[in-house]
Amino acid sequence: MPHDAANIMQIDGDEVYITHTRGYPEHIARAMLQVRLSIHMPLLHRMIVTGRACVVDEIHQEPDWRTVYGYPGQRSYCAVPIRVYGQTVGFLNLDSATPGKFTSVHADRLMAFAHHAAIAFENAQLYDAIRKDMAELKTLQRATAFLLSSDLFTLNSLEEVGLYIARTVVNEFGYADCGVMLMDGQQNQLLRLARAGSYGVHATQPLYVTGEGLVPEAIRTGQPVYARDVREDPRYVANDPRTRSELVIPLRTANGLVGVLDLQSARIDAFSVADQRLLLSFADQAAAAIQNVRLYEQIRRSNEDLERRVAERTAELHRLKERAEAILNNSSDAIVLAHADGTIQQTNRAFNELFGYCVDALFGESLMALTHPQSASDLLRALNEAVETRQPARIEIVAVNARGETFDADVMVSPVQERDTRVASVVCSLRDITSRKRDEAELRRALDREKELNELKSRFISTVSHEFRTPLAMIMTSSDMLKTYDHRLSEEERRARLEKIQVEVLNLTALLDDLLTIGRANWPGRHDFEPVPVDIHAFCREIVADVATGIGARHRVHFSAEGEPPIACVDAKLLRRILLNLLSNAVKYSEPETAIAVELLSTPEQHVLRVRDQGLGIPEEDQSNLFEAFYRARNVGHIMGTGLGLSIVKYAVELHGGNIALESGSDGTVFTITLPGIRTREEVYEENPGH
Repeated sequence: MPHDAANIMQIDGDEVYITHTRGYPEHIARAMLQVRLSIHMPLLHRMIVTGRACVVDEIHQEPDWRTVYGYPGQRSYCAVPIRVYGQTVGFLNLDSATPGKFTSVHADRLMAFAHHAAIAFENAQLYDAIRKDMAELKTLQRATAFLLSSDLFTLNSLEEVGLYIARTVVNEFGYADCGVMLMDGQQNQLLRLARAGSYGVHATQPLYVTGEGLVPEAIRTGQPVYARDVREDPRYVANDPRTRSELVIPLRTANGLVGVLDLQSARIDAFSVADQRLLLSFADQAAAAIQNVRLYEQIRRSNEDLERRVAERTAELHRLKERAEAILNNSSDAIVLAHADGTIQQTNRAFNELFGYCVDALFGESLMALTHPQSASDLLRALNEAVETRQPARIEIVAVNARGETFDADVMVSPVQERDTRVASVVCSLRDITSRKRDEAELRRALDREKELNELKSRFISTVSHEFRTPLAMIMTSSDMLKTYDHRLSEEERRARLEKIQVEVLNLTALLDDLLTIGRANWPGRHDFEPVPVDIHAFCREIVADVATGIGARHRVHFSAEGEPPIACVDAKLLRRILLNLLSNAVKYSEPETAIAVELLSTPEQHVLRVRDQGLGIPEEDQSNLFEAFYRARNVGHIMGTGLGLSIVKYAVELHGGNIALESGSDGTVFTITLPGIRTREEVYEENPGH
């Protein structure tokens, strides 16, 4: 198309900026790249609303024309919107020094070109988004590398950790000022741990959780708080006049809130959505680092205190040897005085009580008599080390008492030097640490459980986001088609699109129902359980018939029922969920034209329901975990699913006081559900008091 100059504009929020120019003088082109326009400018707004081209024959006669970059060679103008999925994302503009240069034919051609440009524009945006995501991940990895390594414990105090976190935010994320605040022991006041930044926000007023301001609100709500412009945010409490925007992010661990990150900037709206997402991820790691350092400091103080007390006790024995008997008998630890070769000379009262020996019963015996065979070599090594180095040696052993019972013991072997520095004897103190070992084991189990919960969280986010994204994408596609091409579609095509939207909405509703059911299953006292007398034969027959003509239309679905009586006291909604989930899985995981059999056998004592398919089967190694939420067998491949169905089935069956079992092989799977027989509504409630 003939033109003198051209440029491309891109929309960013409520603003438009020029990304590329061609044909303009160099100084004007540079100036154009700095211009930010409002999307509410008349001509631009018109193209956004109508989606049509704009042609101006003479800009000086156009009442809606606004001169923005002062190009003297501009007399006529032709522009078209660049649209992606029905949304305007930019503009393609042509300028000419000739009045009336552009016609509707030119506009149509430019619209066609803009369609192709939109595809390239979308690809560029996707590439830019991927590039930004990679940059965010690299920034987060770089920022958290130290916090996740053992080098973290080389810092000398919690204050140094806080300062490192604040400086990392300033250095890695490029924001003006960052502070780290922690909650005190009473959980009412915030302590300013550290602050870093270019203009050094300085505050001395105490901060209370119940007080005013963005920081207390973030603590109270447990959610990030963002003030785009603090002068327009009523929650903001004035502090530093240079601050124009503030972002407060809670620091949360598995044990609850520990504090906040307080980020302030001299720019309005300094923190984008991407910035906030990245900082939220960093805050999780920072909170974990703070918690780890706190635990490390507690352990270090405990160890130092223990070592100090042992050293003081050993020194006292060395200095006041003549008072050894009194010290031995007044010590809470079991203490043994032995020769350098390990022969026991004397024990104290605590030793006799701990090991169950009479006084003098072990005199002349070896220290090795106190240990389990697997610990004897360790105790001998510690004894030799203390004698040779003239320094205390500390180990943990498995001790054996007079009754042959074993327990974990902490042992400190301390040399007693004579005047000639020769080690003639040792003092061996023992302490029962069975409780401590048990606590450590419980802590390890708690950490393992936390890891499992984190993995479950990740699996939940990944699964649910995927399951939501697919129907939402289908809804968006169908609605865009209706919006854009409604005048071109026949009535049947429009109805098909609307039915597709309805189907996907039903899919979303079913997914939300599954999530709510799982939520109730894990929340005591929240079960919606309403059992009523139901003809279970007719009820199941109706559901199977619906499936046979619906999702199972391509399969051979068969139902059979035997026995009497057919009446069962059940929750109809839950029973429907049980049968629909099992039938849905049978259809989903078996080939078309294969048989699916539903068998129901009723007796006065119980109702046995079997769902049998000829599908791909369930690997044996997956069967034990199959009823856990979000767990899916490893052989499902690309078959869609959330991993919630069977956990909901198990939950519903157990509410009825029944049980579920499965048998599976290469020729298919059989699920067997057993429900109690004839019962009254009151009997059902008595068996499920938590409903």
